[in-house]
Amino acid sequence: MPDDVARLVVGTAPLGLAYGIGRDGRPPELLPEARAVAVMRHALSLGVRVFDTAPAYGVAEQRVGLALADVDAEVWTKAGHGVTEGTELAGYVLPRLEASLAALGRSRVALLQWHNWTAALARDDAFLALWRGLAADARVGALGATTYGPDDALAAVESGLFSLVQMEWNVLNQATLLRIGQRARARGVRVALRSVLL
Repeated sequence: MPDDVARLVVGTAPLGLAYGIGRDGRPPELLPEARAVAVMRHALSLGVRVFDTAPAYGVAEQRVGLALADVDAEVWTKAGHGVTEGTELAGYVLPRLEASLAALGRSRVALLQWHNWTAALARDDAFLALWRGLAADARVGALGATTYGPDDALAAVESGLFSLVQMEWNVLNQATLLRIGQRARARGVRVALRSVLL
């Protein structure tokens, strides 16, 4: 498989939500399930083996589970979306991880990312305790973070908590990668770029 294909990740938000710009001035519509599954199977046929999803993406996890049943593919999902101040983290996140695994039809995810991680979490004892527990959880291959903006991306790279940090990047918005790319490389943290066509 060519390296350029092996490095691609299919983001599944548009496969599980009414997402993007609608046609003819109408609001966007949810892609029919059969078409969403066909998109993922087509990606598989082209050699893509990594799929990024989240509970916050509507029915995406269920659709990933359908498309990738009995397929050798790497699945990433997320935790933490919807957490508010005062939430008891383990009681909120662990049942959602179990629900994600059930929807995906898998006993393990290759990567569990904290959805919209911010630097303040690096100072939150409850988050750190939960995250250390997840690092030892057999259902989780590795831990990552999705971030917005250079400050939180840099803090995630520097935290030592993540093996992968996901950030926005496109032709008009390269600031985050320019700021943290070398530091991530030096610390051995992989970078995943999203929203490249926005």
